[in-house]
Amino acid sequence: MIDLTPERRAELRHYAEVVRSADYETTMLAHYGEMLALLDAADERDKLATTIKRVRALHERDGEGFCVVCDFYMTPHPCPTLRALDGTDA
Repeated sequence: MIDLTPERRAELRHYAEVVRSADYETTMLAHYGEMLALLDAADERDKLATTIKRVRALHERDGEGFCVVCDFYMTPHPCPTLRALDGTDA
């Protein structure tokens, strides 16, 4: 997938609105919804990536080899949260 910056997505949304409001052929208008869906998916992907980064930052390793957030429970690092994010929570 092409990595679209927020600025580029805003520009594409503008063009999508131009296409929707103009009198283009039906085939062009048919792609309007698809283009907006792809832009929405890229926005959602970026939000989720940011959320995952925040969660990872919270679950750091302390000086004794435990997860900082899960330290109360004496949870070894990587904790279940990080293993779930990594797909290694077997």
